[in-house]
Amino acid sequence: FNLLMGRRLQRKYDLPEQDVLTLPLLEGTDGVHKMSKSLGNYIGLTEKPEVMYGKIMSIPDNLIMKYAELLTDFPLGKMEVSAKKDPRAAKMELARTIVEMYHNKKDAKKAEDEFVRVVSQGGVPEKIPALALNNKRFLAGQVTLLDLLVETKMASSKSEARRLVEQGGVRINEKRQSDPLKTIDLSDEILLQVGKRKYLKVRSNK
Repeated sequence: FNLLMGRRLQRKYDLPEQDVLTLPLLEGTDGVHKMSKSLGNYIGLTEKPEVMYGKIMSIPDNLIMKYAELLTDFPLGKMEVSAKKDPRAAKMELARTIVEMYHNKKDAKKAEDEFVRVVSQGGVPEKIPALALNNKRFLAGQVTLLDLLVETKMASSKSEARRLVEQGGVRINEKRQSDPLKTIDLSDEILLQVGKRKYLKVRSNK
């Protein structure tokens, strides 16, 4: 309605009427809200292949066909059969197809292999970013787990950090953490993991 009214106004002011094109909204990785960076449920076009692949694999099964239709030229009949028979295999094919579109076949294959090794087989990524904390509060080498998650941006707030810990989504050196106020010794480098795909090597910058 608003777009059509805009065309009326353009006519009124003797301006050329703009064409109107509407498309379906695409739900984000949460499967509920429209894809939005502010909601954190988006898949960035310039993200690394393994990140893009992992995010696509996290979408609900009921969005496989919508993603295939709106984001790819993949034959929908073939995808529909695959999605009904084996949703996980269909989603892997979808993820591989999309990563190939924005990167290349080689990177898509590497991203898929990495996903299978880390998520399906419980392995650790081959390449893990490292961070040396310079904040004076961390130079003593000991911080609470809550502060560590926020400072490293593995959580956006202390409330989110607490929720992640209480839900069993935080590990240090591959050991699940249950106490958000636990003191973490950073005198030696630790491996911090949040969820299935977020890894970070952390130490204090002494």
